[in-house]
Amino acid sequence: MITLRRSLPLSIPPHLIPIILMIIATLLTSIAMVFNKLLVMGDHPPSQIIFWRSIFTIIPLVFLIKRQGGLQSLKSSRPKLLRLRGIMGLCSMVAYCYSLEELSIFSAESLLHLEPILVLLLATILLRERPHKNTFIAAGFSIAGVAIMMTPGSDVASFGGFLAFSSATFYAFEIILTRVIRKSATSITIFTHYTLICLLGSCALFLSEGFYWPTLNDLLVFALIAAINTGINLSFTEALRRAPASKLAPLEYLTLAWVTIWQIQIWGQLPTLAVAIGSITILASGLWILTQEAKRKRKVCA
Repeated sequence: MITLRRSLPLSIPPHLIPIILMIIATLLTSIAMVFNKLLVMGDHPPSQIIFWRSIFTIIPLVFLIKRQGGLQSLKSSRPKLLRLRGIMGLCSMVAYCYSLEELSIFSAESLLHLEPILVLLLATILLRERPHKNTFIAAGFSIAGVAIMMTPGSDVASFGGFLAFSSATFYAFEIILTRVIRKSATSITIFTHYTLICLLGSCALFLSEGFYWPTLNDLLVFALIAAINTGINLSFTEALRRAPASKLAPLEYLTLAWVTIWQIQIWGQLPTLAVAIGSITILASGLWILTQEAKRKRKVCA
């Protein structure tokens, strides 16, 4: 008699799961950026991109909310801060989409990585946190990196560069507000408020940009972007649930590596020397300050 050996399921060490999730999240983030860039190049107004992305994001959210216990699970003791966080997220998204009209995805992503420095500076002002002197040193290097990128002829030395910087600033405010409300609202509650505010905000943008009904192919792309963004949110959330943020934060810089690959493969463009040096300076500053903050927290806990 022939017996069949039952195959054992693939076992992944628990400590590797959050790392794998972060790698997946950064890859999905870069893919979403490519789709957004292609849509902007195809003369799709940012209002249309944000509106349809929000519409298709609501569909999986309905099922997630139902699993969490229905609309009652969306209640929070700090609704005003939830709405303010959503507005900051909307502003970041709008500025980001408009920046792609003038910037390459590499330049835009490099400027978005100013966020760790901006978060630490805002935490000093708004949350009264006491930063290490290294924070200000890293901030100085980041500013120098931006200055290097803004050489004459660079795409960063444009209104698009200002918009990308604004997007990073709004996103930093969003992170600060998340830290304030994280104990009074679930991740689904936070994400739902953000999505609904983006939907309403995009409707307001229709007043200036107008509305048109997209083609079937456009709708499929919008649905795919919404699915990708849902995957990004769930991957990040689950990774942060399984491991400290200080250990996972450096992996976010993998996004720039993915973006570089896509820019070369799809557009055949290499970053200019000034943009490359400036972005490396910004990344090095961000990684350095994240490492220093992690060491400082370990000392405090010891």
